[in-house]
Formats: sequence, structure tokens, C-alpha cells
Amino acid sequence: MTPPGPLSFAPNPGRATADSRCEAPFGNGKNPSGIGKTRTPHADPSRVGRVPLWIPLALLLVLIGLAVRRIQADIRGSGFATVDTDEIFAEFDAPWIDPRWRVELSAKIAERPAFAPDAGRTVQAILEDVAQLSFVEQAASARVRWPDAVEFYVQLRQPIACVQVGQKFLTVDRQGVLLSGTWTAPPYVSSGFLPVIGPNDGSFDDWVAGMRLVERHHLAGLAIAGSMWEHFEPKARESLGRSLIDATAAEHTGPAEPGAKILLEGPRTIWFGRSPRDDSEGGLPNALKWQHLALALGVTDETGRDWSLIDLRWDEPELVFNEPAPAGAEPAASK
Repeated sequence: MTPPGPLSFAPNPGRATADSRCEAPFGNGKNPSGIGKTRTPHADPSRVGRVPLWIPLALLLVLIGLAVRRIQADIRGSGFATVDTDEIFAEFDAPWIDPRWRVELSAKIAERPAFAPDAGRTVQAILEDVAQLSFVEQAASARVRWPDAVEFYVQLRQPIACVQVGQKFLTVDRQGVLLSGTWTAPPYVSSGFLPVIGPNDGSFDDWVAGMRLVERHHLAGLAIAGSMWEHFEPKARESLGRSLIDATAAEHTGPAEPGAKILLEGPRTIWFGRSPRDDSEGGLPNALKWQHLALALGVTDETGRDWSLIDLRWDEPELVFNEPAPAGAEPAASK
């Protein structure tokens, strides 16, 4: 038997398969034995021993999650992560706010016991409580500020008029909702006094905050107040002073029927005509009516007397310079 060479491949006689055979090229002079060589696949030296990046990142996230859970558990155990409803302070971003509303809202929230910021049912219950307040138009949502705070997003109603309730006054928003907080006189809001929805016949004497205007003439007067805030310039509102809107006859207009009236201090009277709620054709645009009134506020006659009555229903307003205006005084016949 010939002894094997320095390097040889001898297939296992019992497993002579195509996979186990190895074919080698003929010798090239440098390998006179003609024994073939094979190249064994091997890893890139630059990647040997390297761990995929996602593995340590995943481990780091797991550790952070465990640490946060541990911190939360410790805080809960100490009672620190609890919102004390007695210490909630209300901050609003609104054009005008009755300062008493902050007190009322805080008192409403304080009716609930302390709670964890992530107590969803309690937070939702507080939102529902807040939404019941007369001056809240919408309690939209809440956001947890971990570990011990919750932010409530609340939209407030804005008053545009007021009504007389006995010897006091309550403000009213655009939807006709009476807002909490009584006043001894019509309050000054932003750039002028809130107009009173008349005719001050005692209709609201037993009303309370949260109730809503329903009578047609009250809603007609409220619409006139809304158009005033929309179209009347701030400087003009300030010059107007206190006012009362009586829209009892707003649906009855004609040359001798003035429709809605606005009573001013002085006394002075404005014949406004139709309410903005009346969308029938033929009336002068509301914006033009308020523009005419703004121009007339400083007008006097040749003797320096102020006007006592103005009719805004026509393209050119008509003035009566009686002071005070005689009962039943009317402008000259309208065209």
C-alpha cells in the first residue's frame, strides 16, 4: 500500500455521494503530487464578533421601560402622583372672563376626591361636571401631565347682552344662555356696556343662570345685540353708553311702524326696524344701519342740540332734534 501524501482527501467508502466527492485540478508543477485543494467558506474578518445594532437598542428600551415602571410604582406608593382637586387653579384664554367663573369652576372640580392623572373615568367625570357650568360652552378634552397634573381644555361662552332679573342683571351669550354671576347694573365688557334685552316687563324675575331665551321677541333682540358687536365699531360702542333693546314689535315694520327699538340714555331712541333674524327681502343691511348710527352719534342741529330719535331703516337716516322727544314723535314721512 502506498502511504498517503502530505495532504489527501479520501472519501468515505461507505458514503461515496456526489456531495462528498471533491474534484481537484491537475498539478501545475508547484504541486507535483496533483492532489487537489478546496477553499472552505469563512466569515468576513471585519464582521467577526459583531452584534446586530437592534439587539442592544431593544435591551436599552426594555431597561428604560422597567425603570419607568419602577419609578411610577414608587411614586404611586408615596402618594405623590395624585391630583389634589382642592389645589386646582383655572387659567383661561378668552377675550373676557368674569373672575367669579374661576372660583366656580375650581369649586366644581373640588367636589371630586383626589385622583391619579391616568384615572380615565375620573377625568371624564370631571369633564362632564365642568360642561354643566352655565359659562362653559364645551369641555373638550383633558391631557395628562405626568406625574401629578391634568390639563383640561375648556371653551367659555362670551356675553353679548344681559337681562334684568329682579333688581340684578345676568349676562347672556349668543345662544341665549344666561351666565352665572349677578350684576347691579349692565356690565362693561371689552369696549362697551352690554345692551339689556327688554322690554323689562318682569319676564326674567325668577330666572337663574343656565336657562335659555326662547321667546321670539327676546331672540330678536339678542340678534340685534349680536349684530352690534359684529358691525358697530369699538369706539362707537363706547360712545353709545347703556342701552335697552325692545324687539317686541320687530316683526311689524312700515312707514309708521318702527319695528325694534333701542332706547339710550339721554333719553334717545333708535328705530332699528327688522331684526337680523328676519331674512325677508327689502330691509337695509344691518352693517349699514350701524354705520349710520356711528356717524350720527356726534351730530347736533344748528343750535347745538343733540338728536332724540333716529330712524335707521332708510338709506339716509332721519333725525328728530327734540329734547326730550315728545311722546309719539316720528321722523318725517319716509320715502
